[in-house]
Amino acid sequence: MHDVQIIEPTAFQAKVMAVPEMVDLFLGGGRGGGKSHNISLLILRHLELYREKARVLFVRKSYKGLADFELVLRGIFSQAYGSRASYNSQEHVWRLPYGYVELAQIDGPKDYDKVQGRSFTLIVVDELTQWADPFVIDMLRSNLRGPQGIPLRTIYAANPGNVGHQWVASRYVLPSKQWAPFQLEHGGWCVQANSTFRDNPHLDHEDYLRQGNRDQLNSLIDATQAKVEIRRESLWNNLKDVPAPSRDVAIAQGLAAFRGDIKKQTADARTAHVRSAAEMRATAIAAKPHYRSPAQMLARYTLGSEKRSRIMQQIENSGPAELLSLAELAAATGDKDLGAALASRVFSLAPEKRPFDVNELANAIVGEEWREISKALDEVETMAVDIARRDRDFETGRADGTNMIEQTLRQQQAEALYAEEGDDDEA
Repeated sequence: MHDVQIIEPTAFQAKVMAVPEMVDLFLGGGRGGGKSHNISLLILRHLELYREKARVLFVRKSYKGLADFELVLRGIFSQAYGSRASYNSQEHVWRLPYGYVELAQIDGPKDYDKVQGRSFTLIVVDELTQWADPFVIDMLRSNLRGPQGIPLRTIYAANPGNVGHQWVASRYVLPSKQWAPFQLEHGGWCVQANSTFRDNPHLDHEDYLRQGNRDQLNSLIDATQAKVEIRRESLWNNLKDVPAPSRDVAIAQGLAAFRGDIKKQTADARTAHVRSAAEMRATAIAAKPHYRSPAQMLARYTLGSEKRSRIMQQIENSGPAELLSLAELAAATGDKDLGAALASRVFSLAPEKRPFDVNELANAIVGEEWREISKALDEVETMAVDIARRDRDFETGRADGTNMIEQTLRQQQAEALYAEEGDDDEA
């Protein structure tokens, strides 16, 4: 008898899965919202509902993207089917107890030959904004065919930015609000569902934002600046025979116009990154008063805990020797309920009668965690300032040296502070 494994979606993923199957889906929003896992759940449900009649095509622009999603499917299929699921890496096809799942790399019209004339009941196009135009994407609709009674659907997923941002936003984001069905050009219906890292409880939000959001904005700006340099080189080659003063003026004017167009094209994506970082910075600032010290953090940890309340009753009449012995036990075992109860009891005593230092006890139990959280909150603030600065530098076309120096000094001071605290702990 096989052990039953429960595959439970997040609240957002469950809402996506509640959209009727005859309606196409556009899964948007920033990275980290769990779109890939959501897609894997939708594929699994399609296979389970339609069994042998289910034929799924998953499309990415690059082979690297296919390899990434292969790992996602490997996890979900191993849970659902165990050893009955296997992947043929040469054909990019999953062998399953029933149904058919193929992963296809389609960069342009030539690659479309791989699937031309073939039928699929569910088509998934991931990282939609990587295609500069919808030509190949529209060609895939001709592959959406199946037996009567099976709802045919296309699922699109995309992160903001990249070369296809404008056409994707015009087609799938701007026509309607979230969750409200809207009609596509071909007559079918679609629902957009945008997730962020906050919709994914399995993700470390602060860590994700520090790494992912800054990386996304940097990649976007680096890509646009690369385009400016390519245009500069092109203008130079076209005007190299023009006398220097006139040539330099023409190049400057051409670059200014080109840069203005790029700023407009990327404005929405850049604003989204900056706003997201600012929101998390506000959250970090609001959270800091709750993490002023390990003792405060320990006191808050188990508020309302039955175990803590029970221990407090048991130690109400304990003497100094017993309290000290229990404190040593709490420090050795990391027992937060016991530690918090002891801290409350000792704080009720006059300072000269306290058998141990509550701060030392709290540091032993939650000190490392407190330092990690405090450092993370500082890094979130630094990251948000860095994102705003990078975007401002891109807008103005020049770097603010004063801000960069201040940012570096803040980072060095924070690193020195936490390094010193770490050394003190080891002493």
